[in-house]
Amino acid sequence: MKQLEVCCADINSVYAAIEGGADRIELCTGLSEGGTTPSSALIKAAVDSGIPVHVLIRPRSGNFVYNDTEKKIILANICHARRIGVRAVVIGALTSDGDVDENFLAECIRAA
Repeated sequence: MKQLEVCCADINSVYAAIEGGADRIELCTGLSEGGTTPSSALIKAAVDSGIPVHVLIRPRSGNFVYNDTEKKIILANICHARRIGVRAVVIGALTSDGDVDENFLAECIRAA
């Protein structure tokens, strides 16, 4: 079964996606920076719209190599997004060597 996912960066684009027949949305902000985590209020408004929401969890633009403080923020944002009612989270993390950070991503999966 094919599904249409639309990337949305504000509540107006969420409603436009729904009107246009989207099956779900990926919610993020800072698209010109490659995407960052939206505010809690925007996430809640998108969830309240009734469409399944996948939210980007990314505390800053730039690379995907995160320090310990950023990792704590990511995990807290995942837990918060789950409590708000998002369907899924969109995440990514690399080691300083450029490999997939499997250990941290496993933590993210457990948090989700």
